[in-house]
Amino acid sequence: MKKILTLLFLLIVSLSSISQNLSNDVLNLERRHGNLRYSKTNEKIDMTSAEQIFNEEQFAVYEKAMRQHKVSIPLWCITGTTAGVSTFLLYEGIRGHIYYNNHPEEFGGQGRPGGTPMYGVFYIFSAIGYGISLIPAIPATILTIQSHRNLDNIVDSYNVNSNDASLNFGATSNGVGLVLKF
Repeated sequence: MKKILTLLFLLIVSLSSISQNLSNDVLNLERRHGNLRYSKTNEKIDMTSAEQIFNEEQFAVYEKAMRQHKVSIPLWCITGTTAGVSTFLLYEGIRGHIYYNNHPEEFGGQGRPGGTPMYGVFYIFSAIGYGISLIPAIPATILTIQSHRNLDNIVDSYNVNSNDASLNFGATSNGVGLVLKF
């Protein structure tokens, strides 16, 4: 009798130790670069699959976040282009200033007011350009932050609602056996 009880005890322990935890990590989401992806497969979620996996409220927030993200991209491009042009103008101003200081005789000498080059104009346009580049940068930053917050909220609510299923050895209504929990 002791051998049978010991054998049953070892069977229960071994089944408990090898019981599987069927994790839904494949179904867990994460935000990467303004898009939602499955954690394990790194598969990007498109609009049709988002419509299938999210409830109506989550899908509405997802659509809004994607619109915000798409609107922010051209604003960032305008910001980068304007800042690049401003940097070029600053470079030309510095280059003109250095050239003027090294070759004053080409401009009529240091003391002649009419011979002063226009490198100061490059500095002025560069400063104006940097100021102009802030105009699209501010809404782009706001839209990007809001988009990321909305996507993070969707990911958190979706991952909380997707419970892990587990297959364990335990008590059932008929006695002892394998229990699948959702």
